[in-house]
Amino acid sequence: MTADSPWRPWAIGGLAVVTLLCLLPLAVDNGLGLSVLTVWALWVAVLALGLLSGQLRPLLAAFLLYLLALHASNLTFGPVVGINLFAYFALSLVPAMLCIALDALPPRDRLRILRSLGCPLLFTASMLPPFSLLFFSLTHHAPFTMEVYYAVFQTSIPEAIEYLGVTAGWGWLTALAAILVLPWALLWASPGRRSRTVPLGISLGALVLLGGASVMFKSELPVYDTLYIAARTYADEVALYRETLEKRRVSKPAFDAVKREGDETYLVVIGESLNRDHMGLYGYVRNTTPRLDALHAAGELLVFDNAYSVHTHTDPVMSLALTQANQLNGLDYFNALSVIEVLRRAGIETTWITNQQLYGAWDNKVSIIAQQTDHLVPLNHSVGKTSVTQKLDGALLPEVTRALDTTSRGTRVIFVHLIGNHQAYCSRFPTPQFRIFSGPLDQGIFGSISREEGLSHTVNCYDNSVVYNDHVVASILEELQGRDSVAGLIYFSDHADDVFHRLGHLSTRFTFEMTRIPLLMWFSGEYRARHPDRIDALESHRTSLFSNGFIYDTILGIVGVETGEMEPVHDLSSAAYRLEPQEAFTLDRRLPFTAPENTRYWQDRHARYLLQTGQASRVYPHRVDSVGKLRDIWRSGFRSFEIDVIFDDRTKRFRVGHNPPLMGVVGLDRFLESVEPGEIQRIWLDLKNLGPANVDAVLERLEELDARLGIKGKTLVESGTRDPSFRRIRRAGWETSYYLPTHTILRLLQGGQSAALDGLAEEIRRQIGVQATTAVSFDIRLHPFVRQHLEPIIPRRIVYHVWLAPPLASPTFVEELEGSPLFQNPRIRTLLTPYRSVFDL
Repeated sequence: MTADSPWRPWAIGGLAVVTLLCLLPLAVDNGLGLSVLTVWALWVAVLALGLLSGQLRPLLAAFLLYLLALHASNLTFGPVVGINLFAYFALSLVPAMLCIALDALPPRDRLRILRSLGCPLLFTASMLPPFSLLFFSLTHHAPFTMEVYYAVFQTSIPEAIEYLGVTAGWGWLTALAAILVLPWALLWASPGRRSRTVPLGISLGALVLLGGASVMFKSELPVYDTLYIAARTYADEVALYRETLEKRRVSKPAFDAVKREGDETYLVVIGESLNRDHMGLYGYVRNTTPRLDALHAAGELLVFDNAYSVHTHTDPVMSLALTQANQLNGLDYFNALSVIEVLRRAGIETTWITNQQLYGAWDNKVSIIAQQTDHLVPLNHSVGKTSVTQKLDGALLPEVTRALDTTSRGTRVIFVHLIGNHQAYCSRFPTPQFRIFSGPLDQGIFGSISREEGLSHTVNCYDNSVVYNDHVVASILEELQGRDSVAGLIYFSDHADDVFHRLGHLSTRFTFEMTRIPLLMWFSGEYRARHPDRIDALESHRTSLFSNGFIYDTILGIVGVETGEMEPVHDLSSAAYRLEPQEAFTLDRRLPFTAPENTRYWQDRHARYLLQTGQASRVYPHRVDSVGKLRDIWRSGFRSFEIDVIFDDRTKRFRVGHNPPLMGVVGLDRFLESVEPGEIQRIWLDLKNLGPANVDAVLERLEELDARLGIKGKTLVESGTRDPSFRRIRRAGWETSYYLPTHTILRLLQGGQSAALDGLAEEIRRQIGVQATTAVSFDIRLHPFVRQHLEPIIPRRIVYHVWLAPPLASPTFVEELEGSPLFQNPRIRTLLTPYRSVFDL
């Protein structure tokens, strides 16, 4: 290309248009101001100079880096305006000017290699931070906070690869490949020396100026500055924690810890990402914990129903769970004793067996605590650099056996840290023997959520990993049970995953599902005989609110360590244990665990209130139309419920569901048999399509169900039919209720049509007389009509069934319910209440 190439002005014009088009979306987002136009003009000038000097390619790479950084900054940290635009401009040109300076050096082989390798690597490294922020913001719709940076620093390369495999689609993987390849395509082929080069002095001068400006305005470069701050802070924290522990090891801080009894063995099994709502043991709709279920049925397990995690990331959880610090005592975990330090001071032998990598790209507090033990047994020796040595948790079993078989000098505590149910879920269990669940989710079981595209694969993989986890934990317990000694096992998870919403456990997209951890314990007969007071306390606290930040105190209490460095009020095995709802927090005390959004907590709490006051057979859940929701309300303690059914005239069977498409394929018999039918107290059966054409078939099928399940004396059959044939069901001994026409009555009430309402009430009086119904049922909004128009003319024997009471998830449910005139009215036999479930249909 000669100096007077006729198309050069056209090329520069093309660059001007392309750069303007690339900057236009940003200008639209943040306002097309003078600063955007100025930066555009600067880029046109820079690229034109690159074209004229033969150095266009590194400058094009710089422009691409600039665009990537701007859009990442805009999405993650807010509008990019003013000085931000120029700071990113200066920083993006730094690697380009370095490449241009290298081009001006003598054409030696080593310098050519440095130029060919160094420049692409530098651009790739510069592009990865903004690409990561873009990927995170667009896939998770959440900010990239310090907690996320910390989680990244604690993540090993294999975990990162698994995460990308789960989260990134083909589009993102293609974009990542482009980020990795594009700098090489632009710069690798560049010769070591060009026919025209920028003088070395000019390129170095520009490099110094641009680099100085980038450093001076680094706070205006949040894409890179926050990464630097997070990395420095995390490294400082880990170094300080390690230094503090080392000082305590050398100086031996003055505290007493005594273990009086000897020859005892304890296992502390730490799970990973396990959500108890996916465990059959806790009432999940799938049988994912057959071995633990059997142990529980045999009276071997203590199952705690109200445990939660103090955070959704492993490191902040373990820095509290395994140290003296917790969310209430105000201690800084940097200066708090670890449970290992206290156990060893009491003369107890400690072992740490782990299937987690002790080191990631950065060290972490869990590995530092683990290294304090007498014996450290890591299964994964990859030190975060390769996935070749990855093992499933079953590989821990021989190590546990070996540790138990090893002669101990006295009491010992063995910690077993599982990889558990961490993403990617399908890689956490061996196939095919543990691929139990597959195929699409049944709407009749899982409700409307079953229709979400791709969810079945995620749920099946996770549930299969829970089955395998059940096998591993039960096998570990079997090893302990096979030894005649004073022994105990504690199993808890660091946090849970929100599987049904496919959110994992990312704190920036927090849901309370991420805190719903299991807590299980087992104790030998010898332990129960030696420490009956501790067993009594544990039994009494099975439904108590418990934070896994108190595991430290609970381990010391169960083991029987006497020390002033624990608080009995935080020890589940102590009669003094207490955690008031207003003291319960998660996410580093930022969020009350009893926040209104924690619907499961409030529903369970209000279910206990109804059970304790004897109202649970009068006030119970509405529209329990999937097996999953039935199991949910069953877990909460309810034994009464309302369901919608359609009678299938072709199959002569009832199908559960409100109306198509809100129908499952589950028959009423299978639905009821998914729990213990004998424990059912009340069934409100809302029959949607009863009529003279099918009443005989309906009655025949009801009688068959009663013969099998004994439901006649506890079932209310409700129908909106006005046909006299409804009387046949009542004559057969079934309790019946006429469902008042909601929309008609509301229309008349809103129009103030009193005479029409009186006429309708008279029609209803005659109808229920002919049908011989025992009750009327209605929407709560119809109560004025019933009181003013219907009640004065119907027999006193006719009782009422009403929906809806206040929602169970409301924090003020008790006050709303007890203050309701309907609750005070003894003629109202039933009040249905909304119950929120992930399995809603």
